[in-house]
Amino acid sequence: MGRPRTAVTAAMILTFSALAACGGGSGSGVSGGSEINVAQSEAPADAVELSIAINPWIGYGPWYVAQAKGFDHENGIDLKFVNFVDNKDLYAAVASGRLDSTHALVSTALRFQATEVPLKVALFQDISTKADALIGAEGIGSVADLRGKKVAFEEGGGHEMLLRLALEKAGLSIEDVDAVPLAADKAGAALISGQVDAAVTYEPYISQTLKESAGASVVTSAGDFPGIISDVWEVSEKFAEENPEAVTGALAAWNKGVEFFRTNQDEAIKIVAEVAEVTPEELAETYGGVELYNTQESLEYLKSDFQPLAENILGIMKEQDSIEGDADPATLVDTSYLEGVK
Repeated sequence: MGRPRTAVTAAMILTFSALAACGGGSGSGVSGGSEINVAQSEAPADAVELSIAINPWIGYGPWYVAQAKGFDHENGIDLKFVNFVDNKDLYAAVASGRLDSTHALVSTALRFQATEVPLKVALFQDISTKADALIGAEGIGSVADLRGKKVAFEEGGGHEMLLRLALEKAGLSIEDVDAVPLAADKAGAALISGQVDAAVTYEPYISQTLKESAGASVVTSAGDFPGIISDVWEVSEKFAEENPEAVTGALAAWNKGVEFFRTNQDEAIKIVAEVAEVTPEELAETYGGVELYNTQESLEYLKSDFQPLAENILGIMKEQDSIEGDADPATLVDTSYLEGVK
């Protein structure tokens, strides 16, 4: 990550990778990940521990609020976050069965299903509008300007899909650019250091990259392709079968986290900012680019709009030859846990 302008890129990495090593204490987690703990009280003796694979994405903020405010303990669970900066490490940890649940893009959830990782979508939690974007260096004013340019993006996930769709809309293909495979945090750092001409990344890396790269601008964002970058929470089928009330309890905690965001935004953002080690002012700007869903909104979405969205994403993945095996959006979701939230 360090390259020319090492001080800038190193600061960027240390800031947001701090999600893996700050708050009320942290330690070594599953291989490739580190634990995050912002709990302010001890868990009840009878609380069920539930581990969640997570990464530095602002859409997961309500979980940190839920833990910090004790909403998990109120609902009989003890949330344990394991942070992964690199999605490949997260995928490997989840596929190994060492974690109880994970966050995933809809495209990732389909890929897990196609590779027979036993997970069920229990929550539709957010849609990115401006919080995932393709950023161009100075002089890159449109997607068409990317022909022959170096573009950094994470392969095999939502960012590759966003890039491919943007290129297709501009009459180009992935073969028309010089692809530079990099994780989201490294993609932004590469643009700052001048190693690439464009990068696909997400908040809070977008804001940091724009701030540190003179003349850089957003060329296209997730909102130009509605729903393509959206997140779900998936639970291990084994864990859910053995602890159905814990899954519902986690969803209730998430719901209180979202509602706290809506009614006490300043305090909520302060909690997440302390985890990320950025100022609340910096973080507040980024939340304008993501729509968070409470449990009722999630239930309604999963019952109406989710399957068409997932089928559309699956079709794109097949066209782009980015998925192997069979995936079926109709069997991906289990709403029973949401239905149990009071």
